[in-house]
Formats: sequence, structure tokens, C-alpha cells
Amino acid sequence: MEATQIWNGLIRIPWGVADAGNWFLYATAQLTLTWDTPPPDCQRYDFIVEGSEDSRTVFGTDMDPSDGVSIDWEVPENLEGSLRGEALCEGDEIRQSIWSGELYSGDAPPEGVCTLTSGTIGVVDLFSTPSLSSETNAYLTPGIFASVLEHTEDGWYRIDESVAFHWQTS
Repeated sequence: MEATQIWNGLIRIPWGVADAGNWFLYATAQLTLTWDTPPPDCQRYDFIVEGSEDSRTVFGTDMDPSDGVSIDWEVPENLEGSLRGEALCEGDEIRQSIWSGELYSGDAPPEGVCTLTSGTIGVVDLFSTPSLSSETNAYLTPGIFASVLEHTEDGWYRIDESVAFHWQTS
């Protein structure tokens, strides 16, 4: 039977929208994930997402830690699960990284269409007119893409609001 030991390293996520250990990553984004302070002298280093209902996906493996332990990764659509690393060491001992966050992604952005989306963990407010003093009447959440219909000379975007969430008015 394999022995499992928690190691004091974690997987570093270089980009995304995050809050309190929850990471929203845009599907099809190309990322390099790095295991900070991995256990030394192991034969194999796996990057794993564990989802609900005991699903477990190894989405990358580094077999040569001489240049650091990392993988290049394309974020899949509709990802949901806990990120961690797992190293196979001498004597079939498995050493796991500490929990590195909950990962989520949505649908891939539409191809060939200029879109606007939230770049923070919060929403993007949509104004009724191109002025910061105008009323906000809707918003976009991270992972929702709105087609850009027009980009004005003064830096405003007019978008297709059909995918936006509209504020309830009384």
C-alpha cells in the first residue's frame, strides 16, 4: 500500500480571477502552472484537479524536475474542482502539495467575435449611456462574454446586452 504525505508546497496559478481561494479561469487560456517547493528527488510530478463525486483528473505531468516542476496547460471548458500536486517518490511514496485553490471555468469565448467580459472576481457594470455618472442598468459576471457592437472614439463599448443580468427596477 502507498503511503501519502502532505508536502509544504503549493501550485502557483499565474493568472485568473480569484477571491478567497476560488479561481475563475477563462476556458482555452494558456497557463504555466508551477509547483513551488516540490518534494526533491521524486520520479514523477502530477498536476491534479479533484472534482465532486470522487472525479480525479491528471491534467499534466512533469517527469524532469531539474528546471523546476511546472506544466503548460490549456484550461478546459466547464472545469470545477480542487487543484493540487502529487509526486511519486522512492518506495511508491506519494507526496501531495497543500490545497492550492478551487478552479472554475465556463464556456470558451466565441471564436472570431470581439467580446467584453469581467476581468475581476466582481461584475462589470453596464451603463445606460456612455458616462460614468449615468445609471447602471445591468452587469456581466466573470465567464459571460458579450459581443461588442461598437467601440467609440472616446473609449466606450456598446455591447449586445442579451447575455447581461439586468437590475430589478421597481
